[in-house]
Amino acid sequence: PDAAMTRAMVWAILARMDDETVTGASWQAEAREWAMESGVSDGTDPNAVITREQLVTMLWRYLGEPSAAGSLSGYADAGSVSAWASDAMLWAVTGGVISGVTDTTLVPQGSATRAQCAAILMRNA
Repeated sequence: PDAAMTRAMVWAILARMDDETVTGASWQAEAREWAMESGVSDGTDPNAVITREQLVTMLWRYLGEPSAAGSLSGYADAGSVSAWASDAMLWAVTGGVISGVTDTTLVPQGSATRAQCAAILMRNA
């Protein structure tokens, strides 16, 4: 559960949630193709460890970019959320999809563990 997730692993999970078959030796290429075609990801760096903000942004895109209102100002590191991830992080925080690593930090650019990924996906199921 504490191992890191890669971008390709998340593409595969989301593709499977979308009823796509992503298996076998070419699973990574299949997942990448699905992610790019669906607009979830640009398909770069498949073996890179996924960050918390990347994970949330991919899920947010997968769900059609739902809107949210509010602020991340309750987190000391809110300013470290990348501009491209700000709407997705706001949606995830206000919707209870993601919680802070601590009561006052989101750690948006920290790596997402398998356990964190599972929790985020289950909160949105």
